[in-house]
Amino acid sequence: MKKNLKELMHSRSPISKRDIVKSVDLYDSKQNDNTSNIQANKPTKPQIVKYTTHLTPEIIKTIKLYAVEHNIKDYEVLTMSLEKFFKSDIEEPKETSENKNQNNCL
Repeated sequence: MKKNLKELMHSRSPISKRDIVKSVDLYDSKQNDNTSNIQANKPTKPQIVKYTTHLTPEIIKTIKLYAVEHNIKDYEVLTMSLEKFFKSDIEEPKETSENKNQNNCL
């Protein structure tokens, strides 16, 4: 059954009865607690800080190729490399110039 035009216009009228919209207090502590819990449950990523340096084109190409082949970001390649470097450097400290001179004298 089709409604006639008058009924349709009446249903669209701003005078017709509508549901009451309840206002929301944005500063309500209950609501803020819920949003903070949602944010607290999200896993946090380690913070990445942009850092710029100068590298040779060959090194840059090698980094990019490795990243593509292993499906990782280029900065992740550098991070892994530097972490490995510093870990090995701490385990096996380099000889200081004093140590080199002492070894040469023996």
